[in-house]
Amino acid sequence: VWVRLNEVVNDPHSSASDVADVTSRDTALATRILKVVNSPYYNFPSRIDTISRAVTILGTNDLFALATAVSAARVFSNISSDLVKPQSFWRHSICTGLAARRLAKRCGVLHGERMYVAGLLHDVGSLVLYRKFPNKVSAVLLASEGDEEVLYRVEQEMFGFDHAEVGAALLELWNLPAALISSIRYHHEPERAGDSRLEAALVHIGNVAANRMETAAFMESTPSETTEADPIVWDITKLDRSLVGELGKELGDELEQAVAAFMPRAHYS
Repeated sequence: VWVRLNEVVNDPHSSASDVADVTSRDTALATRILKVVNSPYYNFPSRIDTISRAVTILGTNDLFALATAVSAARVFSNISSDLVKPQSFWRHSICTGLAARRLAKRCGVLHGERMYVAGLLHDVGSLVLYRKFPNKVSAVLLASEGDEEVLYRVEQEMFGFDHAEVGAALLELWNLPAALISSIRYHHEPERAGDSRLEAALVHIGNVAANRMETAAFMESTPSETTEADPIVWDITKLDRSLVGELGKELGDELEQAVAAFMPRAHYS
């Protein structure tokens, strides 16, 4: 269904109703999307009961990106790995997305929901590395000591590339928008993101904020309370540095609601 949805979204002759029709063929996917869009963090004034309505409100591109994130979570949620717990991974990703979306509003970014999707998918390349190179990744995780800003540099030294590059390559195969791909590719190096510098900076800050939280760090048992955002992001976003600490306090309840909406209970409880 996702492959067909990808084709329809990229067909200039297709309509919103075509997108809704294809999405609705996968009952589990449609149900999960409706649960997400009706959850408190979207906060729409009235309930959205159909995928057609969701397409109308979110727009084709945002609904497709959300469908991709939900599909990715389903595909990767059963990875058998001693390196990462799926629920920990997605809690971190969801928290990063919530933080990036909140920051986007402060920066006046239009269609800030795409920043939520960027946060959801920013580390998807890590899941590929966990599956393909478990022994090497184990060494990388030990060397990083829970600091993701160290981790991506160690990955570059060990592999010649990092999880952000892998994630961007995956999203290119999935035919997602260039700005979304760039914000994920450069979320550790926002200054290199060109026209997507602001989006990459927002994901970067959201990532740092999540990693400082005990319940949302990418290695849940070892939050990186001393991790600092790249100073360049404050120049790019014009935001205040104190926001990193504030986000952790603000997102507590919202994070729990988002996790419950996004992930099946078996994957986060």
